[in-house]
Amino acid sequence: MGARTKGPQAAHQQRIFQGSSTEGIGRARRLNHLPAASTVIVLLLMVTTLPIGEAQTKPTSNLVDKLTMLESFLLNQLDPKVGLLRESPDDSINRTYWLLSDNLLAYHALRPYHPDIAMRIEQTLHKFGLMKDNLHEALFGEVIDLPPHVPQIVTLDRSDTWEIKIEIRTNQTSKLMDDWTDYGDLLIYAALSENNRGNLALGLEYFEQAVKMWNGAGLFDLPTRLDGFYTTHKLALLLYVSKVLNQTLPFRDALEHRIWQFQRDDGGIRSHYLGNLTSTREANTETASLVLLAYNYGFERTSELLQSYDTGERPFWSPEARSLMNQSREAYKLATGSFHQRDFESASAHVQTAIALLNQAETIESGFRELCTLSAILIIVGVSTIVILSYKRRRRLGATASSR
Repeated sequence: MGARTKGPQAAHQQRIFQGSSTEGIGRARRLNHLPAASTVIVLLLMVTTLPIGEAQTKPTSNLVDKLTMLESFLLNQLDPKVGLLRESPDDSINRTYWLLSDNLLAYHALRPYHPDIAMRIEQTLHKFGLMKDNLHEALFGEVIDLPPHVPQIVTLDRSDTWEIKIEIRTNQTSKLMDDWTDYGDLLIYAALSENNRGNLALGLEYFEQAVKMWNGAGLFDLPTRLDGFYTTHKLALLLYVSKVLNQTLPFRDALEHRIWQFQRDDGGIRSHYLGNLTSTREANTETASLVLLAYNYGFERTSELLQSYDTGERPFWSPEARSLMNQSREAYKLATGSFHQRDFESASAHVQTAIALLNQAETIESGFRELCTLSAILIIVGVSTIVILSYKRRRRLGATASSR
């Protein structure tokens, strides 16, 4: 569902599943009650605004470099023998391979720039015959059941060095979640699902509920209220859904800064952090994939637009059309530049401007050429008329002279 309990700090919450489904909250942080003293400490950390404790890695300021580092982290989790990405390089969870959702997300996240690796993951997904878990497919245009069901974890296969698991939600395996609207990530999946269903109004309603959970540090939802840890990938989800629904996030800059604040030297992004903006938690495949999905949104559509743009030369006659064509070429250059910088929102806007200007130039040129053609016809007709009249006049004058 969302945040996970993996890692040294929460190893005691990890359940071992012996090849059978077991009901529970899934990989989301279990809703265990903290001891009273721990609760006080967590609350103090949540309201603290000055960073303390371990200093965070400061990633490069260039977005392309950040994304490249993140992709490298993700690619390094691939085990060719298993055909999947492991959950994390961190020792406590490096033998677990989540078919769903991690590798479903990684497949889509890597497809734009690493289609060969994505294909290998897809082959393994098809091998197990599983591409849906009744939640994450909402990211990719499908509809899910609402309210969501409590996730069930099933171990599909294992060896001495690895185990493959899935987390799935169906009415055949678990009960409905009564408090699902208290989870920021579930609200976002619901918003996407309703948008996919064609119910944009309800999708926007769920989106706004998730937006209201932002408190400056992150999404302050039920799991965070219970244990004090914010979940990084929920920020990526909110960024993603804002793009899908074409909605503006007034705190977008702060949200993006928060995501990248927790990028490690190995390129991974820490999965959770405290309210004082410090973290020693693991970096995992789920978080990396969702961040890449958020930033890669629009890649395919923008690629199609750029490929549809006709870069051929046009011998325009109209000065206005030539001017518009030059503007179109400049917009196209901006589009390709933004595309290479992986700013697909700007690239899409620029290429659409380029196409619109080029279409306008062609329309004006077409009208101009029609006018030129009509003018040429009129000139030819006029000249022909003058020649004919002149010829007839000379004949009349000649005839008159002969009669004399």
